[in-house]
Amino acid sequence: MLGSRCFIVVVLFWKLCTPALAEEVSLGTNVSDFDQFYNRGGGSIKHVQCIFSKLGYSPSVQRMPWLRARQEVSTGRVDGFFTAIASGKVEEYAELSAPLVLESWYWYWPAGTDEPESGGKEVRIGAVLGSHQALWLDQHGYSVHLRVNSLPQLVKLMVSDRIDTFVADREHMGAILSELGIGSERYEHRFMRYMPLGVYFGNGFLEEHPGFLARFNAQIFPCAPASFVVSAEEQAETHRWLTPVLDEWIEGRDLAKTVIAYSEQREGWSAKKRELLDEEWREAFRQGNGESVGRLVDGPLSDELRVLEADQGGILTEIIVTDRRGFNIAVSKITSDFWQGDEAKFTQAWELEPGQLQFSPVRNDESTQRFQISVSRPVYHPESGAPVGVIIVGVDVEKALSRWFNGG
Repeated sequence: MLGSRCFIVVVLFWKLCTPALAEEVSLGTNVSDFDQFYNRGGGSIKHVQCIFSKLGYSPSVQRMPWLRARQEVSTGRVDGFFTAIASGKVEEYAELSAPLVLESWYWYWPAGTDEPESGGKEVRIGAVLGSHQALWLDQHGYSVHLRVNSLPQLVKLMVSDRIDTFVADREHMGAILSELGIGSERYEHRFMRYMPLGVYFGNGFLEEHPGFLARFNAQIFPCAPASFVVSAEEQAETHRWLTPVLDEWIEGRDLAKTVIAYSEQREGWSAKKRELLDEEWREAFRQGNGESVGRLVDGPLSDELRVLEADQGGILTEIIVTDRRGFNIAVSKITSDFWQGDEAKFTQAWELEPGQLQFSPVRNDESTQRFQISVSRPVYHPESGAPVGVIIVGVDVEKALSRWFNGG
């Protein structure tokens, strides 16, 4: 049937069956990583398939080593390759998409030994030959002691004390440890960084398809939103240090009383007035002129939010307090919208029980190259316990996790 979609497997080659009029885009991906790591979630064939189907293209994917994939793109024989980390050399002939997936990279080392980076001896670092981790380590001046063909080999070398440490994605590592039957008592780990992985499209292809990359990027998140969610372990640790900070601050300022007062003052606002105020606020944001809408928020409370943000040493990136409709009451810095009431960070937080937090997906801020999440929770009435507003906190998740693993 002409409109159906299927996979035709020929040796190591996939072709998505789409209508004959759809233009074909050829992509390369790595042989060793493909089945084990990228056949689910972000960066998978299904993810890429979803994106291209929305754009009206027919992708064909060929498995090949990373080095060959780069060469094929550089010569124009292949239109792109995935998943890829940023590389200055590749950027001479290709452009990287927005992240298809964010990997959580951790250092791993044997249990009962000192953390390798703090030791006095020369550190024996292992890496998988041709892997993203090996490329990153080389780019950043690390001396790789031993390169092997697979992650299971690295794990075995670690537990047998033949290497001191290596870097791996947390999800990939978890799958391998489960397969090998190796428990958490046999290793230590520490968060290193988030690593965005995307698609490199050749410059020739992009020149022939103006505007393609922006359209491609716009479909990445809708096709695989779960790929950008922080893990349960990382949520738990964020909860552990952030909840006491918010509890103490909220209780110490009788915040609920202020929120209730603002909500009551705004009860008479018509829908038209709310719309006009939100547009005024958004225009002020576009112009970088927060002072022009300062009358709409509580100045002293906003000042206190800025102090709270500064006290956390750069981990908090913004703080918003809203009324019960989702309009800003106080902000540590001007936000893109005056009304938060149509966003998940407000609507989903409103339904939470006391002690729970709402976590947004991880967002990569291109201007600062910081990975951020929004964490929100209700502000509760001191007597009835009913929600009266919401507090929303932007968190630099890499800084937060680094502080946790370093004993902060």
